Amino acid sequence: NDFFFHLDSWMKTAAIPENAYMALRVKMGHSHSQADVPVVRAFADMVCKNGTKLPKLVAEGVKDGVAYAEFEAKDSIISAEYNYSLDDTHSTKRNWTIVKLKVSGTGKVRVEHPIPANAVIGYFTVNVKNNYSKEFGLARKYQTIPVFASSTPQYYKKNK
Repeated sequence: NDFFFHLDSWMKTAAIPENAYMALRVKMGHSHSQADVPVVRAFADMVCKNGTKLPKLVAEGVKDGVAYAEFEAKDSIISAEYNYSLDDTHSTKRNWTIVKLKVSGTGKVRVEHPIPANAVIGYFTVNVKNNYSKEFGLARKYQTIPVFASSTPQYYKKNK
């Protein structure tokens, strides 16, 4: 709920490039010390060093009251979350609920969850192993954080 991060603007920007990789966490902070170092490092290596591809969102939507997202993953997806909010307010003031999902695999992996009653917005996050845990100087707090990718948040009920 970074005050300087406006989710609606991010969603518009993420929708533009076809090759966008998205990484959104609930309560992600706004500073270098709060940055999600492993995913930033993995993205930089992917782009600059032809490193391992992060999970790529290939499809998403809602069908029959169930939200879903499909990711193409080269590394095994080890876990996933469905994040949603009941709050019809500015993105910096939303309270989010995180539902842990059981998922694993490589290739095309689908995650889905029934949309809770009164949910206004939701998205998925998938996690792969953090291969940077022992790399030079990474703070201990980053050693257990998985590298992740996310789907685009989708409004279920348009806010005011």
